[in-house]
Amino acid sequence: MNRRPNSLARQPLASLKTIILGPLVLWLSVQGIVSSALDNDSRLEPETAPSYERVLNCAVYYRMTAGQLRQNQHTALAAGAIEKMQALIERGRELGAENGLTASDYDRDWSAKVTEMTDRINRNYANIRLLKSRYARPCEALSP
Repeated sequence: MNRRPNSLARQPLASLKTIILGPLVLWLSVQGIVSSALDNDSRLEPETAPSYERVLNCAVYYRMTAGQLRQNQHTALAAGAIEKMQALIERGRELGAENGLTASDYDRDWSAKVTEMTDRINRNYANIRLLKSRYARPCEALSP
């Protein structure tokens, strides 16, 4: 006597789909909202007023990128990265001065950040992708 249980036999197929798909759709909706909120950095840090730290990070990032390009004999591409670096250095010095930092404070921060990024790529420009994955998109938005 192979009979379906009464509870399943009475429920139409549409209501089973609703029971199964309802929580799935809700979960996917919440995931979409959470991921878009986490990806949207513009609410956390406005593009019109970048922080001193962010400008410093990007200036050093372009310095590291230029070093990698020069090492691979791409001097024309390295020149573009150097221009971006110099513009961000100037901007960083201005932001630092607005925050009460001196030129030597900026130089000390620069040196510390270069050391940090050099350590991150294990002192090997072949590992520059580690920096690109972290800084390329935010720094492109800052570059002049």
